[in-house]
Amino acid sequence: WTVARRYVNDGSLPPPEAVRTEEFVNALGDVDPAPDDTLGVTAEGGRVDDRLLLRLGVTAREVPDEDRPDVNLVFVIDTSGSMDEESKIGLVKESLGILVENLQDSDSVSIVTFDDGPEPALPPTSLEDRGTVLDAIESLDAGGSTNLEGGLRLGYETAEDLITDEGSITRVVLLSDGVANVGETGPGSLVELIRDDADRGVKLVTVGFGLGGFNDTLMEQVADQGDGFYAYVDSIDEAQRLFGDELTTTLITVAEDARAQVTFDPDTVARYRLIGYENRDIADDEFALDDTDAGDLGSGHRVVALYEIEPAPGVSGDATLGSVELRWDEPSGGDERSSTTDIDVSADDDAPEATQVVGAVADLAEALRSPERSPDALAEVAERLDALAGEVDDPVVEQMAALAGRAAEFA
Repeated sequence: WTVARRYVNDGSLPPPEAVRTEEFVNALGDVDPAPDDTLGVTAEGGRVDDRLLLRLGVTAREVPDEDRPDVNLVFVIDTSGSMDEESKIGLVKESLGILVENLQDSDSVSIVTFDDGPEPALPPTSLEDRGTVLDAIESLDAGGSTNLEGGLRLGYETAEDLITDEGSITRVVLLSDGVANVGETGPGSLVELIRDDADRGVKLVTVGFGLGGFNDTLMEQVADQGDGFYAYVDSIDEAQRLFGDELTTTLITVAEDARAQVTFDPDTVARYRLIGYENRDIADDEFALDDTDAGDLGSGHRVVALYEIEPAPGVSGDATLGSVELRWDEPSGGDERSSTTDIDVSADDDAPEATQVVGAVADLAEALRSPERSPDALAEVAERLDALAGEVDDPVVEQMAALAGRAAEFA
């Protein structure tokens, strides 16, 4: 979503391959309550015009700030020549400054930089010495080629020395435009580098900056393989949201290898379509296996999926469409757990407001992904989002309405 926003604000449409519908949907504000147990499910749906939509929300429990473990963050920072363009390195510095001010004294920061090759720029340093950390950040400069592979290798080596700190969290955080041109440069070739470390508990967070040559695919897929998450920072406001408000809490894993399987009842559902998640599905026969590799969910993390449903003939009123099963492992080698929830919706009533919003946002993403880039389709979804923005307390809906309207003008 933030990548698309940057493109449109700069006066062009994003490449279709850079638009992932599930990321637009999950950019919306939280509407589902956090559960008392590890994971909870919200299933709601209804009619949006002539479609029956189903919104599934999976929510992780929240860990209070006072219960947060100490965090060891290893920043792997791209200081190649491409980061000197569009003030990318300047925004990296501002973003890290925001984060450092929000960390606890008992946390630690390490910095690895990479251009032609990797360099240790700051050994693990306690946040009791914030001045030293901030000085190291301020000294960052850009120039040279982009040896992302070398940077990640040194970053993980640094992290491995920190995971012996019992009870703390160790994460590698890659900050880059993803324009790798030295060493291994593709997401597939980097998988083996990060997979073993992810299995040992060192997760990877990737944060993208800039547009010139930006490799969105690499940044997203490497984070996925590293059992972490991917974000894109296009402004200081987005930096504040990510580094000031969200990052340290979502780093606390509450469910490992979390996955969901939806089973529809053929007596009530004739056909269905999952909108988005094309590169994140799990084969049905792997879902229940103990060693299935899936994503981790952090404190307060919320994930939403949207389905379009064609009811079976004769189905009307309240209906049970099927069920959703969750499976996950408790952190640090804990027990595998599961839960099952029935999906009960009305096949005739209007969809709840949250489902209407998610439906409109998904339609915006689908319009931007379409080869036709229809101005009429974008204008229509802009009108719907604008109307919904006045009904919900979520500034992202208003931003998406504005984006859809502007995109329609030069589609």
